[in-house]
Amino acid sequence: MIRYSVFLMYSLTPLGLALATAERPPEPPPDRAVPALKTLRSWVNSLDADRFEVRESVTGKLIAAGRPAIRPLLSSLEDTSLEASTRAILVLRELSMSPDLDTALEAETALKRIAESFQASAGRARNTLRLLAEARQGRAITALRQLGARVHLDDAQYGPLGIEFGDRWHGKIKDLQHLRWVTNVTTVNLAGRGFGNRFLEALSRLDNLERLVIQNTVITDGGIEHVRKLSGLRWIFVFHTPITDSAIEHLLVLPRLDEVKLYGTDVTTKGKLRLEESLGDRGTVDIRAGGFLGVALSGPCQVSRVVPQSAAAKADLRQDDIVLKFADQYVTTVQELIGKIGSNRLGGRIRFEVLRDYEPVQLTVSRKGDALGVEGESRGIGIFITKVIAGSSAAEAGLRVGDRIYTWNRDSVHQLPDLTKRYEAADQAEVVVIRGGKRYPKEVVLGGWKWPDLN
Repeated sequence: MIRYSVFLMYSLTPLGLALATAERPPEPPPDRAVPALKTLRSWVNSLDADRFEVRESVTGKLIAAGRPAIRPLLSSLEDTSLEASTRAILVLRELSMSPDLDTALEAETALKRIAESFQASAGRARNTLRLLAEARQGRAITALRQLGARVHLDDAQYGPLGIEFGDRWHGKIKDLQHLRWVTNVTTVNLAGRGFGNRFLEALSRLDNLERLVIQNTVITDGGIEHVRKLSGLRWIFVFHTPITDSAIEHLLVLPRLDEVKLYGTDVTTKGKLRLEESLGDRGTVDIRAGGFLGVALSGPCQVSRVVPQSAAAKADLRQDDIVLKFADQYVTTVQELIGKIGSNRLGGRIRFEVLRDYEPVQLTVSRKGDALGVEGESRGIGIFITKVIAGSSAAEAGLRVGDRIYTWNRDSVHQLPDLTKRYEAADQAEVVVIRGGKRYPKEVVLGGWKWPDLN
């Protein structure tokens, strides 16, 4: 005889899943005796009893029994009625939502075995797994947040779903099993000395992970070996973490890897070349000593943003400052400045110089004679004019001593011979000069990198 209860049909709907926590009887307390196997089998055999109240009672008892009920349920499904198999799958579904991770994992495994089988209940098991996916992910995210992880949804930096494990994390390695049900994590950020090789091993099950950030951890080359399993990884950033050239070998096997940043590690130039050779044209490798200033840069080494509480902020760098010198050497391009910053380690004390309260001026220079009519030299950004010849094209255009010629027809210029060639190449040019301003000497103690900060 085929029997269905209103309770069963309702519980298998998505709404029933949402109410699963309220409907499910609580897990038995630790000191409660586990039912004997004979008793469990008797309950399983009664899932299609004639009386409705008996079927309801044994269903609840099996759910309350927890993990020990899983194997008897699984073995019963090979030859059972539709009523019994429907209730058995309901019990497995409820157990797969158990707060006890071992119980939840074993119940999920049982449902997958049924779904992959040729049993009559395989279709119901597959449907149950689909319905469970969203509910389990929501519960897993809630659990991770309660343990101190920060979960980022549809974030500009983290992507569709990113998880940050930092100083607030107070969970254990076992708690990372919650990630089993967060199937679409694309970014993970580990930040802090509390994270080591075992933590990274636990993360290696994230099949869809695309970006991995490791900063200021105690992870070693042995931990990076677990990254080999992340076949979908495209970006890996490692900051202030004691890995060496040996870690590079583990990255070479990643088929989709196309960007690597290693700041403040012990990877050498030899290791960098090995990785660059492997990536070829498809990827980039950026290795730095790891010093962090804390600015975004644009145009003529111009500060467009200062990171709060950074080394730059403490040194009173301001938006629109132009960096002229770094480590007592003139700099002419943003890339040159970034390179000089990156060649210093965390804690390095550096002297530099900025230009402030200047004025950008656009002028039009018309060719008159063979020479522009200026003398100048490189003193950081652009060409610093030391002399303007009276009656020359430069004088008629309004160029002055002390101006810095920054662009000529929108192209940056750094050396006087280059400027001469550009002057000879066209009858007229639009020129931008940086005029006036005051130079300020500064000193900074470089901080350490923290993704997703700037330079």
